[in-house]
Amino acid sequence: MFLPQAFGPFSDPVGIADIDKSLPLATMICARDGQSFGHITAQLGYLANLYRYGDFTNLINARPSNYNHVLATPTKLQECACIVPNCNMLSRRYSNLDWPSRYSAILVAAVGYYRKKGLTPFFLNHESAADAALITAINLQLPQPLEIVVEVDPLRLKGIIRNAGAVLCSRYHGCVSAMSQGIACIGTSWSYKYDALYTDYGAEPLLLSPNVSVDQLHQAIDTSLDPGNGLRQHLELRSAALKADSELM
Repeated sequence: MFLPQAFGPFSDPVGIADIDKSLPLATMICARDGQSFGHITAQLGYLANLYRYGDFTNLINARPSNYNHVLATPTKLQECACIVPNCNMLSRRYSNLDWPSRYSAILVAAVGYYRKKGLTPFFLNHESAADAALITAINLQLPQPLEIVVEVDPLRLKGIIRNAGAVLCSRYHGCVSAMSQGIACIGTSWSYKYDALYTDYGAEPLLLSPNVSVDQLHQAIDTSLDPGNGLRQHLELRSAALKADSELM
């Protein structure tokens, strides 16, 4: 059974040979997005064992706990903005080439605007050692460094994201955790799998482009924080439909 986050594009001859040999023998192949589905069919044609289903971690519930306070300072989580960086956003191998030069500045601008909106921003390290250096580097650019929350339990991570007053996330499963719980999560994308995810949830305005202006960033944050625009209800409806798909899978 194959359940990766994305398939293709296929270019390495050895990898292509492995794909050609292995995929037809699988009990089930799940492509999470249309582009992955297309990469497989372009390489192998129609396969009876190939299906199109989204990310199945939307079915996993957050661990029950008291998430009222996660910061060292006595600040309610609902009054905080949770920012989840991703070191892949700086990679010139994977990311849109405009992101590596702009990513840190965009996060710094988001921190300032969240503070202007009356929220206390903090960094949530979603991948531990992988993102620690990036978080430290961004903190050095801030006049007032943010507190860093490190949580290794993925179910507690999901609970922190659920209870935060705002979320800006660059980790794929952090975005899934947020939107599957009806949270208007602003995202950034280093892979087409993010674009597919935000399309599935009908939340494309919340996915930042690499050439986003500061004004557009502010507008996205305002949209995510507006309780009267029906966005949360929309995400809850989409989440219910996508969870039904996961159950079917």
